[in-house]
Amino acid sequence: MAPVGRDHMTTIILLATFVVAASAQAVLDFDCRRQGAQCDDGAKCDVTQGDCDCATATTGTITTRDYKCGDNSESGTCTALCENSGVCVLSMCNCPESYYGDRCQMNRVQVDCDGSSMFLNVNPDVNTFSGTIFVVGQETTPGCNLTAGTGGTGLGNFIENKDDLDGYRIQLEHTGSGCGDITPEDETENGVTYKVRKRQFLVRHSVDFMTSLDQVITSECRRAEGSTQIYSTASVVEQNNNDFTDVNVDSDVETVTMAVQNADGSPISDPVQLGADMMLVFTLAAGSGFEDFHVSSCEANNTEADTESKTLQFIEDSCPSATAYSLFRSGLTKEPAAAADDPVVVKVNMKVFRFLGSSDKVAFVCDIVLCDAASDPQCADKECSGVVASDATTSPSTASGTTANPLVNPQPVTQPTTQPATPANPAATNPANSGRKKRAAGDHQRVDSTITVYDPAEATGQAIKKLEEKIAEKECMNQPEIVACIAVLAVAVVLLLLLSIILVLRLMRSRQKVASSQQANSVRPVETMRIPRLELHHPYNQGC
Repeated sequence: MAPVGRDHMTTIILLATFVVAASAQAVLDFDCRRQGAQCDDGAKCDVTQGDCDCATATTGTITTRDYKCGDNSESGTCTALCENSGVCVLSMCNCPESYYGDRCQMNRVQVDCDGSSMFLNVNPDVNTFSGTIFVVGQETTPGCNLTAGTGGTGLGNFIENKDDLDGYRIQLEHTGSGCGDITPEDETENGVTYKVRKRQFLVRHSVDFMTSLDQVITSECRRAEGSTQIYSTASVVEQNNNDFTDVNVDSDVETVTMAVQNADGSPISDPVQLGADMMLVFTLAAGSGFEDFHVSSCEANNTEADTESKTLQFIEDSCPSATAYSLFRSGLTKEPAAAADDPVVVKVNMKVFRFLGSSDKVAFVCDIVLCDAASDPQCADKECSGVVASDATTSPSTASGTTANPLVNPQPVTQPTTQPATPANPAATNPANSGRKKRAAGDHQRVDSTITVYDPAEATGQAIKKLEEKIAEKECMNQPEIVACIAVLAVAVVLLLLLSIILVLRLMRSRQKVASSQQANSVRPVETMRIPRLELHHPYNQGC
């Protein structure tokens, strides 16, 4: 695979072998919904697409704008030629998306490789990055998170343009780094076989919650077989919402009900995926005694208490909170009642998310303002600043001719001082409601619902760690000392077995000898025979 991006190459020396490292860089795109991202010149963020809507910018005389809606009209003279389609604006290079630097010479994702290690530098396209970047599956492992740094001090000579680097960086050995070893895999392209080492890094834009706008960087070091040329490549994708499953939802009923639904309006009963489209649907039933309402504020929490509690204000003063743009598919959408017996519906189109930490639950708690008449100023619309919304899914009321208001943005309402505080754990207040409760206080009402989110990325991380443990165990068993010890033990066992056989044979022979000796020495009874004495009588002896 030929390198893409920067065409120049850097020659380095590794073990007396000349190795050429070429970098192919990835596109780290801009999305104004991410935490810390911001449009220029007062332009609003389209929470449906994540683009800046330049039609809403403050200065009307600017004719050419960049992707953030800033001035991109060429003017002045820059001391150096702007690279990568950068434009000289007021004698400074204005860089396109995915590039930075005084000449736009630096890619926001840079990966470089030598024969034994990989270097990665990431500079997210946000005003202030408050998230974290780490090796996938190794978030809590020391040394596996990227750290902030500028310039090239202390970096290897194989790293390109290192003096101009800015952002977050990490350099990891292919093996023995503690962040998981990466072994080469064979990949064939255009008839050429490459040895490829890959790592994945997660750019999480918030330290409190994860969304589908978080990005995964896959960095590669590849070398063609029989060659000393090493290529470094990277690709960036948003987190795949297909990797996340299992959200269970329920809610109770009162004057205004809140339901969590799929994007098509169907109730969420089957498991859904993190990052999938969902809606918070608020409904004011006909005959309730009120003609209109608006959603004043909404907060999400992880249902934990004390120091483990995490909260996120995602609707504030009836508008999407700037810190939660990444969670919205559109703003708040109101569908007024088409007839006297029709309900008033407000929809909040969002992405499924969950907080970081041990809790897999997300509780939504929203405050509702009820109005006796549709003309009540408390329920009057106002335009939200900094965000552009799109219409939600067409409902029966919009199909019958009533126009849905794409933004439910009433004027600020003074809340009663007696309004109770948002509970960290709704279930703790009323266990009988299984984490859901509704309270009305005059023309105010509070609704809430709790969902359970399963994150298979954690299971993937655990599987990776188990695999690494098995690999480490296998490597441990392959250590020469272990092998020698096993060999000695095997020899000892064989010797003991031979000794046992010899002892058994000797014992058997000894028993046979004893038996033979006993048989030979046994005494039989002897029959005696008396021989008569012979007496001779000779005649010559007579008379002597």
